[in-house]
Amino acid sequence: MKKSVVRWCVGAVAALLALLPASFAQAQSGDPAPALVVTIGPADALLKDIGYLTKTAGQAQAGGFLQIMAGQYLAPMDRERPAGVYMSLDTGMPVPAAFLPVADFDGFVSMIADQVGVDPEIDGDMTIIAMNGGEDLYLIQQGDWTYASNQPDALSNLPNDPMDLIEGLEDYDIAVRVFGQNVPGPMKAMAIDAMRGGFEDALRNLPPEQAEMQREIQGRNLENLANLITELDELTVGLAIDQEAGELRLDMIATALDGSVMAESANNQVGAVSSFLGFLSDNAAVSMNGVSRLGDDQIAQATQSFDSLFSAFVRQMEDEGSMSDEELDIAKGILDTFQSSLEATVESGKMDFGFQMLLDADNASISGGGYFLETDKIEAKVKELVALARQEAPPGVQFNLDVIKENGINWHEIVIPVPDDQDEAYQIFGDSVSIWLGVADEAIYFSAGKNAQEAVLEAIADSESAQQTEGRNFEMNADIGKIVEFAGTQEPSAAMVADMLGDLEPTISLYGDVVENGSRTRLVIREDVIKAIGQITAQFGGGGANF
Repeated sequence: MKKSVVRWCVGAVAALLALLPASFAQAQSGDPAPALVVTIGPADALLKDIGYLTKTAGQAQAGGFLQIMAGQYLAPMDRERPAGVYMSLDTGMPVPAAFLPVADFDGFVSMIADQVGVDPEIDGDMTIIAMNGGEDLYLIQQGDWTYASNQPDALSNLPNDPMDLIEGLEDYDIAVRVFGQNVPGPMKAMAIDAMRGGFEDALRNLPPEQAEMQREIQGRNLENLANLITELDELTVGLAIDQEAGELRLDMIATALDGSVMAESANNQVGAVSSFLGFLSDNAAVSMNGVSRLGDDQIAQATQSFDSLFSAFVRQMEDEGSMSDEELDIAKGILDTFQSSLEATVESGKMDFGFQMLLDADNASISGGGYFLETDKIEAKVKELVALARQEAPPGVQFNLDVIKENGINWHEIVIPVPDDQDEAYQIFGDSVSIWLGVADEAIYFSAGKNAQEAVLEAIADSESAQQTEGRNFEMNADIGKIVEFAGTQEPSAAMVADMLGDLEPTISLYGDVVENGSRTRLVIREDVIKAIGQITAQFGGGGANF
């Protein structure tokens, strides 16, 4: 199945690339409007950020070398303004043009001419330089900006102020923005047709039952992607460095047209509050939380997907023939109950969950919780399953049902002894591992591992007072230091890396935030991660590069 998906993706891209020239030829001309803008921050600010990164990584000499190398090329430039490239597709052909903050136009032209070894030509307001690759470079100075392109037509209709094209990108060192509505309709249609054709080609390589399931599930995802291409207003990807906060940030911001399905779905997330925020513990090696409101279309798609998925599970169990009729009936009943609960939950218009992994000398556990309806039916099926499992469970396994009931949660426990010959497991968990299941009216909780019950109870208690970050509907945090340190208790190479990290606390986070008509996904890499990479690279790379 994975190979089929890969073939589908490759086929879609290949088909799209093959079709693009035809779309260029068929597109109608019109007033230029940028479909794509790439911007690079002011040279001084960019070099400072690069210097900060290289210094933080223990390679300050590399940053200094870059400063020296860049200086000769930046001499004619205004180093306090950004530069960029915009590309129009309105004529049917990609028409790129660069806008450059040139302070000394003559010096800039002389620098390029000296590099290629030719004298520039002047044609009215346009300066032409024959480049070594066989193409000409066309330059025009207008106001405080110099515009450049390898196509003279790209310089026939220049923006009054290129800063208008990059509004909102000023805080990024480098950023790319796609203006979805400036991509010609025929190109969008061809891209969608190419994806659909590639998807059908991939399905033909699957067994009939798998193909049908993939058509039902992935086909809806494909239609969602087609809607995204059609409804997209702007897509921005930007990289920024905040030296004061000690963070490297990578943003992806997608917004849709007013009134579109995508925009309504995004705006529907405003004000969604999670009941499982306590799982975002500062002590966790990994923690995660998400809450979402679902619209009618999303509910319909989810329930259809559940039906396809659970039907496939049943068919697979029946085809394998490894269960008795009694066992098969019980398994089907459990699946039916879970499907009913999931569908009821989704139809309520909300999804909400939390998860954490604790890894240290006192705790080695995973725990989580989620919003569920019809939990009493799930609990009854779990007890039915336990009754069956008791008959075949290995010696020493304990099933403790209805152990604790407090704060509206009924807890059940399974205790699994750690075999005597499993030294590593014994070192982590002790002589047994406990698995806990908590059932509330509208929630299910679980935990497993060393001190697992304490961990999940603490997360539940913390959830009562935790405050939601405004506009945030997803968060994931990872403490790389904790993960490496824990791995080092079992693996010598990991222990060596843990020693290198010393007192560093390398952490990364992924955030999902609601913006008007869309969403922002932000990856945050903190300073100690960069320091850790520098230290590890220096250790294993023989001290790093020498300049």
